[in-house]
Amino acid sequence: AIPQVVTESKASGAQIIDGSLKFDFHNQQHLERTFGSTGNRRTFTYSFWIKRGAAGFGAFPGLIFSGANNVTPNMLHMYFGGSNSEGLVLYSLKDNSNVRKYATIRQFRDPNSWYHIVVAVDSTIPAPALDRMKIYVNGERITSFASSDYNAIDLNTEFTVSNSGQKQLIGLMLNSSGAKSTWYDGMMSQYYFIDGLALGPGYFGFTDPLTNTWRPGKFRAEGTTVNDGTQWSTYLSNSTGAANLFDGN
Repeated sequence: AIPQVVTESKASGAQIIDGSLKFDFHNQQHLERTFGSTGNRRTFTYSFWIKRGAAGFGAFPGLIFSGANNVTPNMLHMYFGGSNSEGLVLYSLKDNSNVRKYATIRQFRDPNSWYHIVVAVDSTIPAPALDRMKIYVNGERITSFASSDYNAIDLNTEFTVSNSGQKQLIGLMLNSSGAKSTWYDGMMSQYYFIDGLALGPGYFGFTDPLTNTWRPGKFRAEGTTVNDGTQWSTYLSNSTGAANLFDGN
């Protein structure tokens, strides 16, 4: 028999997410960074793993925030809703009028579970409009929303200003006065912010064939062939019809 080495990625035990950072709601712990330059505000990706703590339920805990306050003309915040009607909420405001809000029906209230969240934004996609912002949880795309607001494509209107030289907060949300308001409670790991690319979950994780569970994988910026489920024929525009473009000739 050929001996086999059972690595952590192949083990069938409990889910383990390495390198996690614990955020304490009571001690108001958070991270912040100011980007030195403006990146691509139309196309970007967030990816991170979280395990919520009990202290953060019902308090609108902030996951990601960018802007001077939550009513500033340009801002973005991602948080968990404090009611049973909204789960993960993404809200952005551009030029004080262009509002976009996505709120999942799924609640994410199991304090014993790790959740891998990927938010892929590409506001340049012609259609369908819902594809301009995709949310994946543990490798599966979320398609049921309590609310989902999106505007017609507008190349001069960015989806958010999340990397426009402003301070970005992780684990905290500011109130309307710009004061620190609500903090995230729990663990967070494998945090990525990818500027200029809208990536699917396969760039960050994989399904364990032994346990059929979603696990973190080493991120590779290039060389992967993982498809995020996009059907490119959706975007074809040809007077002869899509069927004639794939007739084998």
